[in-house]
Amino acid sequence: MNNFWNNRNRPSGPLFAKKGAGTTDTPAPSGALGKPSTTRTPAVGPASAKLSGVQMSSSGRMRFDHDIACGVFVGAFEVPGWVISLDVLEITDPTSGRVERCENWLRPNDMLAILTREFGKSRIKASSVEIRPDAPPQQRSQLMKEREDWTRRTNEMRDQVVCLLQTRHAYVRAGELGLKVLIPPP
Repeated sequence: MNNFWNNRNRPSGPLFAKKGAGTTDTPAPSGALGKPSTTRTPAVGPASAKLSGVQMSSSGRMRFDHDIACGVFVGAFEVPGWVISLDVLEITDPTSGRVERCENWLRPNDMLAILTREFGKSRIKASSVEIRPDAPPQQRSQLMKEREDWTRRTNEMRDQVVCLLQTRHAYVRAGELGLKVLIPPP
């Protein structure tokens, strides 16, 4: 069966999880028509070992929580050994020193990933505006306004990501993992 984009790729993410496939139903606020609805959140199982936000499976392969990774990227959480950019996530195991690299780590159909990507793009745009001291005053003021606009947009995207992290209970999971919270929830 073809999906909306007319391809056969199976959608992934918590919105598309099948009932009983590691998810639990939780009541959500009333829908647009006042009908009660439910949201699906991933069931949290015990990890074999916890290493400052990194879970080691029995095979030794490191896994990461996508919501926590988005929080680290926007600066909400601090995880030692994680290096994150828009394209690449690198996790260093503190005990063995092994580095696992994950490219294209942002999910394509997830609202948190979309906001995180927009945050990264606006941060790049804000830092790329160069204001030269020898530029004419009118051009300098125009460039300063452009940088302020991109910085404002970056802060707005960060605030939206933080709100979504709170609704997805990422702050609770971060606390359980013992992560340092740099931006408290609203």
